[in-house]
Amino acid sequence: MPSQWPDYSVQDFDIDFSWLNTKEFFGTYLGFYNNLPPDMTVQIQPFNLNQLVRRIQSSICSMAEDAQTPFVKLLHHDEETIDTFLDETLVVCAAYVNRTKHNITALNRTIARKYIKLMHTLSDYMSLDVMLHALQATILFEIMLLFDEDASMRNLAGHHFTTIEAAMKDLQQRLSEELAYPTLYPGDDSTSRYSRWLMLENIRRLVIAHWIVKAAYTHLRDGYCTLVPVLVRLPLTRSGDLWTASTEDEWRLKTQEEQSKVAVVPYIEALDYWVTNDCNNMDEFQIMLFEACKTMPTTAEWRTNSSKVRNETY
Repeated sequence: MPSQWPDYSVQDFDIDFSWLNTKEFFGTYLGFYNNLPPDMTVQIQPFNLNQLVRRIQSSICSMAEDAQTPFVKLLHHDEETIDTFLDETLVVCAAYVNRTKHNITALNRTIARKYIKLMHTLSDYMSLDVMLHALQATILFEIMLLFDEDASMRNLAGHHFTTIEAAMKDLQQRLSEELAYPTLYPGDDSTSRYSRWLMLENIRRLVIAHWIVKAAYTHLRDGYCTLVPVLVRLPLTRSGDLWTASTEDEWRLKTQEEQSKVAVVPYIEALDYWVTNDCNNMDEFQIMLFEACKTMPTTAEWRTNSSKVRNETY
């Protein structure tokens, strides 16, 4: 791949983890994994990495066919904001998966222009819901470009990580403001609780989607991944049952069935929970996250800058 791509390491990231303790977002668990070495690297066998990339790329087909993905689920009142970002991205995804040898060059130019336009909008002030949709669209563009066969597409997306992560911080600020002074879902009735939870889960999955995409991309580019200390700390709801609920009533019933389904834990603790529960109640997104890690005990080498190599498990 092009040598001019910047060499990112964990130490280069200006990652603000203070938001992880935000009420209703992360919960109280921080745990041992905060102390993972920041210079840890992981290597995954090519077959497993390719499986992960294909599962990530399947989100583009899912968006094109179903207008949602394992990390994008819309509320009914989202029609106005979706027109600005996700509606156009839906069309782009449909065009992307239907490229031919005759139109691929023209379509790639169009996709690149739309991506650049989207990157420019990320610096604008947006409300929480609008910023969420803008970044959901961004992740879908990231997936299209970062894993494309065209090196210029990969190069374009690879240079915008800083822009995207700055927008993620802005989203976190919007979230903190919304939780402190609710405006989108100010009530405490079941409809407000469902809408608020779905917004939070969309944000949780958005953040993980960006970092898992970046982890897979940098592993392909460099032959190893440096993002494990970031990924293991990111928050996720333990059970996939809540995300797959098709109605508010179904969601409410599932939250009442078992309190542990509502628990929000770090990615690493969610892995333990899935294994303990025989991988039940997992949705497609959680299956992808599980597959990204399940081969670690036998296929990964974790290194530090001291060149000490050790085989470990999660």
